[in-house]
Amino acid sequence: MPNSPVSRILKRIVRRVIDREGGWTLHKVSDDPGGLTYAGISQEANPDWEGWSLLPELPDGQDVLKHKPSSILRNSVVNLYRKCYWDRLNCDFIAGNMDEECAEAVFDAGVNLGVVIAAKMTQLAVGAKPDGILGPRSMELLQEFDVGRFCERMAIIRITRYHQISGRKTPSKRKFFFGWVGRALNVLVDEDG
Repeated sequence: MPNSPVSRILKRIVRRVIDREGGWTLHKVSDDPGGLTYAGISQEANPDWEGWSLLPELPDGQDVLKHKPSSILRNSVVNLYRKCYWDRLNCDFIAGNMDEECAEAVFDAGVNLGVVIAAKMTQLAVGAKPDGILGPRSMELLQEFDVGRFCERMAIIRITRYHQISGRKTPSKRKFFFGWVGRALNVLVDEDG
């Protein structure tokens, strides 16, 4: 269903996530555990992604390269996000039965922190047992939540996690803290309206 309402929601959310990730940019940031990243896709987390072969190399001595994607590369990005994050976090169900904002809160957390951590955060936000699998019980509890309240709880849980990550044990991550906090809060804002 490439033109279904949920598919259009996915594309809008992916566009916003890519904007938060620095746009259609190939970059390598020192101390970033994701390593080489393009449009928010980390080579460390997604080493087998077909898109890596479609990208140019970073020029010697450069850490950032803006890159206008071909339609093939753009579709590859959306397909990876759908398969590895959107589908695994049941975002079709969330977008179709709840709200786009809820789906974005869960999806963005998955892209930024990983699917299992995002699922556990979602479960914590709705009072479910945090087992990392968004199954029927988690979805049932999510549907009982007010959209704004859920998104606020997700933002607070994410900020708490970012604080833990950037704490004393991993001082190299401190430089990312305020960007991560801004990202968590940014999801609360309707950027299309």
